[in-house]
Amino acid sequence: MNVPENELDVYIDSVTVNETKCEMISFTNSVDKNIEMVREFPSEPYHITLKDNFVPVIHSSRRVPHTLQPKLKSTLNNLEKEGIVSKVNKPTDWVQSLFIVKKPNGNLRLCLDPRDLNKVIKREHYQIPCTDDINSRLEGKKIFSVVDLKDGFWHVSLDEVSSEICTFNTPFGRYKFNKLPLGIVSAPEVFQKRNQKLFGDIEDVEIYFDDIIVAGYTEDSHDAIMSKVLERVRSLNINFNPDKLQYRV
Repeated sequence: MNVPENELDVYIDSVTVNETKCEMISFTNSVDKNIEMVREFPSEPYHITLKDNFVPVIHSSRRVPHTLQPKLKSTLNNLEKEGIVSKVNKPTDWVQSLFIVKKPNGNLRLCLDPRDLNKVIKREHYQIPCTDDINSRLEGKKIFSVVDLKDGFWHVSLDEVSSEICTFNTPFGRYKFNKLPLGIVSAPEVFQKRNQKLFGDIEDVEIYFDDIIVAGYTEDSHDAIMSKVLERVRSLNINFNPDKLQYRV
């Protein structure tokens, strides 16, 4: 049986009431949607290793439409308050361009365009799970839930050297990412490896990037696994996205 790939609403059985369901509802309701602070994985900051004899490249700021600039400035201010980015005033060897994506809800997603940097990054080449293999392991399971880690990559901190490498230009000056940004070629495998380390030891749990998939043959077995996931999430003090929670689908 395949886990649905489309974005689903939260489905909660309104008839069956059990401790894990109540725990899930309570935990979801306790997530303050007005607080955007991203927690960190309890691991060492990631260091971007570069190949020998690399030549740093400095890119100019891309033009941002005038109508979009106030929203960009507001987004940068919020990310700076949250510690995701910091203002840069000193010279740096690398400066990336910024790629902006407007999300359906009107918010902006900020990504690096590090095309030259990506050419000289030494990757770990950590194995990303094949979706066919995941589906095979889920075969026969009947009850599924998916927990989506909010702003997944930003749970991984960068060390100071790597942060400066991820300096980028904007119409409002230069900033640097303090967290793992979208666009870095090694980011998906680094995030997968760390997420796998934190949750992969829980039986009948599959990790696919920022999705934690819980699967059970029955509601009781599913709920026992989900309870372990919730306990781990609490102990690690990390964020998940309640709007993308898929419960008992």
